[in-house]
Amino acid sequence: THVQVLGPRHRDQARVRAVQQRRDHVRDDLATGHVSQDAAIHARRTRDIPHDTHAQRVPPLGKPPFSLIPPLFPTRPVLTVDVRQVITRGSDQVAISSRFEVRNDPAVVRNFGTILVEYSKIVPDGVVAFFPSYLYMESIVAAWNDMGILNEVWKHKLIFVETPDANETSIALENYRRACDNGRGAVLLSVARGKVSEGIDFDHNYGRAVIMFGVPYQYTESRILKARLEYLRDAYRIRESEFLGFDAIRNAAQCVGRALRGKTDWGLMVFADKRFARADKRAKLPRWINQYITETAANLSTDMALSLSKLFMRTIAQGAGDNATTGVSLWTLEDVEKAQAAQREAAAVAAMEVQVQEEGEEEEEEEYGEGGFTDGMLNDLDLGSP
Repeated sequence: THVQVLGPRHRDQARVRAVQQRRDHVRDDLATGHVSQDAAIHARRTRDIPHDTHAQRVPPLGKPPFSLIPPLFPTRPVLTVDVRQVITRGSDQVAISSRFEVRNDPAVVRNFGTILVEYSKIVPDGVVAFFPSYLYMESIVAAWNDMGILNEVWKHKLIFVETPDANETSIALENYRRACDNGRGAVLLSVARGKVSEGIDFDHNYGRAVIMFGVPYQYTESRILKARLEYLRDAYRIRESEFLGFDAIRNAAQCVGRALRGKTDWGLMVFADKRFARADKRAKLPRWINQYITETAANLSTDMALSLSKLFMRTIAQGAGDNATTGVSLWTLEDVEKAQAAQREAAAVAAMEVQVQEEGEEEEEEEYGEGGFTDGMLNDLDLGSP
């Protein structure tokens, strides 16, 4: 049997290759927008794992995982064209939430319906609404039908519903996009962790507003989830409530992030649940969402949120004017000056190379005479026999 003994140098090279493979794996996950729960757990518990490869695999605590990937161009947006709002109560000052104790309360259901009706009036084109589960969405839609809320929505937009069937959902998505394209407008009722929230983008007119009804917690009676929670508690000392809260907020951010897919896109993000107003919940949101949720916008009633949304719609309808970002670089003045200096330096180097080449040609002309060898000079040369 042949046994290969690796020295310290070879072990270091193998460790570097393993770290690079893990880093590429995480980079691919981040680029596709799907980060596994195990990677998130490693990022949460890095300080408890005394191993160099894990320390190099994940970013330091408190920094977003996208810090693993250096930005291609240093950019600084010059115009913010989206609004994040947290609605904690209805017009009747009744707190709204999808908690099990109050989710079937007629006042809560009516306030949820009022939010959908009012935003379908003021938002053009497409509105996407997400619910924590299919069962809860079915119960809410049935209650809205009995209350006449769906009839009010139909006056302004068509309504399409995501179902567990993939073919039905594909047909609903196709008709939803068609309604947005022809100017009729539509509302798509979807479910967190469903097909729509996982891989469908609602850019531009397909998603001018995204409403998150409730906090999308997982079904805690699932045996698979119970086994996972038990493993996390025993292996990593992660409490059940901590993991469930992190997972729910992450899925909520994934749902609302379906609407903004570029620097020229704009839309509304509405979190309709009083629990989103808590600091510990908002702290789990991505920085690009949380940093724009001010204290004023974190505890709004339906009337206050609609007033801010109408103001935003009137502002965005005027266009960006002279400060339009379409076709304009987002580089800072320092970045532009550095790029221009680099271009000047490259042009100077190219000019120097051309000058050196021309001087070389002049030296050849001086050695062989002006114009080089003529045909007559070549004929007079006696090159001798080979």
